[in-house]
Amino acid sequence: MLHDALEEKGLAICCGTHKECQGVKNPTDAQLGIYPRNQMRLHYYKSTLGKMEDEYGTTFHRTIRVALYCPKHFPQDPNRIILPNSDDPPVYSEIKQEGKQFILEVNRKDIAALIKKGGMEIDPNGKRYPEVEIYRHFGIPDLPEKPDINEVKYRR
Repeated sequence: MLHDALEEKGLAICCGTHKECQGVKNPTDAQLGIYPRNQMRLHYYKSTLGKMEDEYGTTFHRTIRVALYCPKHFPQDPNRIILPNSDDPPVYSEIKQEGKQFILEVNRKDIAALIKKGGMEIDPNGKRYPEVEIYRHFGIPDLPEKPDINEVKYRR
């Protein structure tokens, strides 16, 4: 319901942290991190490949994040590759959507396949799981509390 309401109004929720609404009785859209979609910008981050060794062996990990940010949270220097001589430098880049393509500004690489695949940190449409205040702001009622599994299982 929330995402339909946002899309209908041309709005999106910033993936940055908006704490301005805490303790405010009637927070504004901006205090909640809600902005017109056309004011938001997509950002890409890829960390260097990390290596971890433990009792189970060696594992490798990398963070790849695609996030939609408001003007306040969008990085000041969005397009940079650190350590350009490295075989695996971290990458920070603005993403420009051109039709069905999602092009990184820093190297003109299309990441549409990554966007389509999705994942935990791939949020091209804004914050996926916003705080309850945002649902209330749009008049969407709270969900009832989950029942205690023991009450359901044993009919208490």
